[in-house]
Amino acid sequence: MRPHFLALLFTFGALMCEGQRLSEQYAPLIKETPHRLLITQATDGDYLVYGDIHYYANSPSGSLVKVTATGERVAGFRVVSTDQPIEHVVVLPSGEILIQGSFRYVNGKRSAHLVRLHFDGSVDDSFDVDADLEMSDFAVQSTGKVIIFSNDPVRRLNVDGTVDETFMSDPLVTNVSRGLVGQNDEIYAVVYSSIYRLDADGAVDDTYLFPDIPYSSIGPLALQADGTIVAVIRQSDSTPPYSQIQTIRRYNIDGTLDDSFTAEPVDNFVSSLAVRKGGKILFTGNMTNFSGTDGNAFEINADGSFSRVLITTDFNGMSAVYEDRDENIFVTGGFRKINRALNQRYVAKIKPDYQVDPSFVLPVSRTPDDFHLPMAVQSTGKLICGGGYYFSGLADVTSKLVRTFSDGTVDPTFHPQIRTDEANQINPSVRAIAIQDDDRILVGGSTFFDGASPAFH
Repeated sequence: MRPHFLALLFTFGALMCEGQRLSEQYAPLIKETPHRLLITQATDGDYLVYGDIHYYANSPSGSLVKVTATGERVAGFRVVSTDQPIEHVVVLPSGEILIQGSFRYVNGKRSAHLVRLHFDGSVDDSFDVDADLEMSDFAVQSTGKVIIFSNDPVRRLNVDGTVDETFMSDPLVTNVSRGLVGQNDEIYAVVYSSIYRLDADGAVDDTYLFPDIPYSSIGPLALQADGTIVAVIRQSDSTPPYSQIQTIRRYNIDGTLDDSFTAEPVDNFVSSLAVRKGGKILFTGNMTNFSGTDGNAFEINADGSFSRVLITTDFNGMSAVYEDRDENIFVTGGFRKINRALNQRYVAKIKPDYQVDPSFVLPVSRTPDDFHLPMAVQSTGKLICGGGYYFSGLADVTSKLVRTFSDGTVDPTFHPQIRTDEANQINPSVRAIAIQDDDRILVGGSTFFDGASPAFH
């Protein structure tokens, strides 16, 4: 009796599996705003865009995209797919590209955390870095050798990726979160609230007298042309409510504080800082005001005094600022609008005259990852899908409420009457969806409409 029962049970299970097979025809293209987006210029004048991105328009892009001066994808550049975001890119004078991040795979192949690409984006297999070598950041010396920063002592790689055994790794300089290489190949390493300077071959420079800053950590930093360092100091109160103050400070060539630099404190997190060719300093982050002026990205003069606001956006989750060789400024973040009027998603290109270049359009996005995506099905089998701020719609539809056919394509006849234009820092969000017996849709969330909901009129 038992064998017959087991046979029946297996047959039933097989039928259930057959009935529950995933549909290969159902393929909705669900998009999400990139959480981090960065840009750097290639040797040919085009741009490399990277971060947690997966699509360019409606096509798979990988984690690194090469685009033109107007944001168009460069044909012929290979797809570079990683299992985790690319965090840092350095373009070598040869045109080759170094990419670094917490990824373990590149194009499906096991890799180190640092990979070298050819000019066309293909992987350079001759660059042989130990796959187990951990790193938090890296920098390149004029010789082409690569300085590796991590929890371990600072290390150096030869141009072929192997460890340089001639480099003097000081065991006292560990837990390095970020670093730089100076004009003479000297090395600056950030360790908690201190900056150490090493000579080109790794020996600690005892003449560099960076001051101890209690209850603090060091954020983004950059070198100025005269060898001084500009750094974001994140200092916390030692007593309740333990608020944190972010200050941009400058340090002399010997590491001492430059008291002539007078930048005002920043009221929120600074995510990125860059020094311009003329000496002025760019920064962005989670702030919405600096020096009494509303904005989300700013420029200060070389002495720290206020210069100007670069852009004001509808979202204060800003990623980075960058200046290219032609003195164009790029500001990236999760925004959809800038300066309260111009529709500009994720990247703003600001020309040398400080005017926004609307011709630069970058339609990148990422696949959803660990965020609330409410769904409900109507009696017709059509799917209603919504989401919060990071939800960017499906395919070419950017509404917070979208309907799809049974194959996952967008239903163009569905036009929900919810707000689509965002006021500064306030965006519509769909958190719950339910379908009534007559297929009417109940939606819960916030800021769907301008003013009160029509249901209460």
